[in-house]
Amino acid sequence: MEGEEEEWFSLDKDGKKCLMLPAAVALKRKKWSWQSLPESRFEEVAFDPTWSFAIRCNTSNMLSAQTCYGAYLVYKLQENHSRFEPPMKVWMTSHFSETLSISRYIYLISPQTPVIKRKVYENTHNPLNRSKIKGLPQQRKDGWMEVQIDEQLTQTPQSFGKLSVNFAPNQSLKGLIVQGIEFRPCN
Repeated sequence: MEGEEEEWFSLDKDGKKCLMLPAAVALKRKKWSWQSLPESRFEEVAFDPTWSFAIRCNTSNMLSAQTCYGAYLVYKLQENHSRFEPPMKVWMTSHFSETLSISRYIYLISPQTPVIKRKVYENTHNPLNRSKIKGLPQQRKDGWMEVQIDEQLTQTPQSFGKLSVNFAPNQSLKGLIVQGIEFRPCN
């Protein structure tokens, strides 16, 4: 069924284009297992990657001009979440220069940060109240999770161009399910 996947377009509240590419378009098929999930908007999702993986996709002519876009990995995790607690290093290659690479860390599950409490009986830690920091996962309305992996300004619809991101975890990613990559205007 390779090549049968289609992109999903929508408009945000300001009329800017949003784009979601299926995992089958952005990931190398041979590094993943593939299956259908009824809760996915695409025919197949990718799961259980090898130790590392890369996202490669082209968004030329698909996005609104003069707009800052964030690229988000849309995923789910199977039962055992403990292996996903450490941050994962990702490298983004600039679409202007194949030699310019920027690295940063992302989380697939929210880190448990200690909170200084005012009183012993008060519980002030609520992961749902966490601010939207790049690299921290968020729950989506459709039941999937997302984490921002890149952010770029489009001068013209062609200028976002290619997205190239390499994921190099320190542990196995068995249990990771990827639906796709979403591009939407930055908040």
